[in-house]
Amino acid sequence: MKAHASRRAVRAELDRLTDELYAEFAHGVGYQTLATVYCVLHREYGFDAERLRELNRNVEDEFHLMDMGVFGKEYNTSDCVKFCNECGIDFNTTQFKAGET
Repeated sequence: MKAHASRRAVRAELDRLTDELYAEFAHGVGYQTLATVYCVLHREYGFDAERLRELNRNVEDEFHLMDMGVFGKEYNTSDCVKFCNECGIDFNTTQFKAGET
């Protein structure tokens, strides 16, 4: 019985840490990346404030879909990366490589 309680306690702590790390990422790298993309869209493609807010709402909606799934199927950022690869955008060959500077 004690082993189950220990596993539950470890799982709860892992879940808490995972949530904390996701929040830290969102407020750090995630927001910085989106802000940079929005600045490029404004400067290079003429997106005004209203259009950027609309884009931001759509990005938030996309993440909501990921939380909910689509038609009972899992949907996540890996699907978005796959789409980008199909469009010829390979993040593995750009400056956005994970863990590299």
